[in-house]
Amino acid sequence: ARGKGKMLGDVEVVDKLSDVIEPADTAHICQVSEGMAKKYAQAALSEFQTEDNVAPGSRYSVGEPTKQFVDNHLWWIFPLEFKDWLNWRKMPYIAGYLRVSAENPLGEAQAVQVNKNGEDIRIQYLNSACYEFNAERYLREKCGQMTTILKDWTFEPDDEWNPYYTVSILERKYGWSYYEVTGVLALNLQTGERKEYSIDELPSWIDRGVPLDVIDTHAKTWGLYQSAGCWYVNFIRKDHSKKMTPGWFLTYNHQAGSCNWYTGFTSCDDSDQAFLGFMLVNARKGKATFVKTKGVTEAIIDEAARALWGEMANYHPTEFVPYNIYGILTYVVPMTENGQFVGISLVDVENKIKARGVTLDEALVNYRSKISMSNALGVVPSAGMPDRLTMDGTLDRVGSPVVVGKLIAYPFTLQGVQKIYRAIYSSDNPECSVMRKGDAVKISFMATDEKVVTCEMFDLLELETVTDTPEQARYEQARATAKKETDRVSTQKEREKLLRSDDLKKIDPAVLRKFLEEESAKTD
Repeated sequence: ARGKGKMLGDVEVVDKLSDVIEPADTAHICQVSEGMAKKYAQAALSEFQTEDNVAPGSRYSVGEPTKQFVDNHLWWIFPLEFKDWLNWRKMPYIAGYLRVSAENPLGEAQAVQVNKNGEDIRIQYLNSACYEFNAERYLREKCGQMTTILKDWTFEPDDEWNPYYTVSILERKYGWSYYEVTGVLALNLQTGERKEYSIDELPSWIDRGVPLDVIDTHAKTWGLYQSAGCWYVNFIRKDHSKKMTPGWFLTYNHQAGSCNWYTGFTSCDDSDQAFLGFMLVNARKGKATFVKTKGVTEAIIDEAARALWGEMANYHPTEFVPYNIYGILTYVVPMTENGQFVGISLVDVENKIKARGVTLDEALVNYRSKISMSNALGVVPSAGMPDRLTMDGTLDRVGSPVVVGKLIAYPFTLQGVQKIYRAIYSSDNPECSVMRKGDAVKISFMATDEKVVTCEMFDLLELETVTDTPEQARYEQARATAKKETDRVSTQKEREKLLRSDDLKKIDPAVLRKFLEEESAKTD
């Protein structure tokens, strides 16, 4: 048990999200689930060209997909498989494969039949091919891998879009179910050339080196035995152990170019739905990191995602993809109706901040608004949250209004600043609809790496609105007074709750000091 519990290696334990998950690049967030991609792939099959003009659907079937980051884009990659021996005999190669964008739910699926250099693709070696062109038979008989344990046959193109099988090489460590990965074989499916890499020398285009079922077995055993011995766990109680929540979810760190498997952990009590933390395991090398955090399990996240669309009974969440969005661990949940994309739900790991949108852009705007509202209550921000900046400037360019889901955004630029900003029109922020070039403005926004920055506050400094009637003036004054009093009471309650909370020990002292200084300045 001690040996099995250490199969993951030295698991790094941290409590800061940004140490393991970089802030998400919103241009590369997964919005297409595997089920959605399979439906789109069927449409792409009809566009596949065969040399003898045979309908491709009568000869080939669509294989199982894998999510991969290829050529700076996230894709679902689908191999085509021979249906039977007779179809293989008629044409013993396949002139390409299929791909579906995992980032764009409205994008078209494509048949890839030439590589990046314009050369035709002809796939000969597949596990659905016959005789000496069966890939596994070829590797074992022709390439000296007769007794090698080969698992996880992944159809994976390189960055030139040339197709390969990447296959993990394993050795048994404990009994029949505990394996150690020693390397990866890359088999060129067009030429039959093969190359063996050690697990520490994988080329950058190989996303997966350690099979998921191996990671799953090692992680389960780590949860059981990393804090207690075999006899205590199996014959006394499991109060020192933890178990995985159902399912593994694939997430990518685009800046580091790494592919990671994610799963949550909870206690071994079946009635417990509270988070103890989550684990990230690098799919290339199997390096694991455990992040301590509070939250709820994926079952609660599923309920929250459905509740956001409560009036739409036929809307269903698909896969949960975790991202670091604005310093908060957030699940991005594509919503479908009859297999078709209908919107995005965003739910933070604690199930406190939730937002939806018919597009990812709209959902992010609403999510950012919810975060701003929570901060306005006077709660000390967490250390992982991005800074909020306020700046004055002069409008340089003013664009035409843009519809973002059900919202209207007004884009603009400021003199001397090489960024595009946008203000969302609302009853509390109506001034953006009458801005013009040369106006002096004050804006506030989150300091993120987004290409288009959404303003939390937009103020035309030279525009001062007045009311037309005494009744309207009294109404505005009364509303402002009521809001001020409501905010004061809410702030006091949140502060009292915070001071009584155990979470106060987790606050970053530097962030607390900055917050108190800002509050003191407001009072002065």
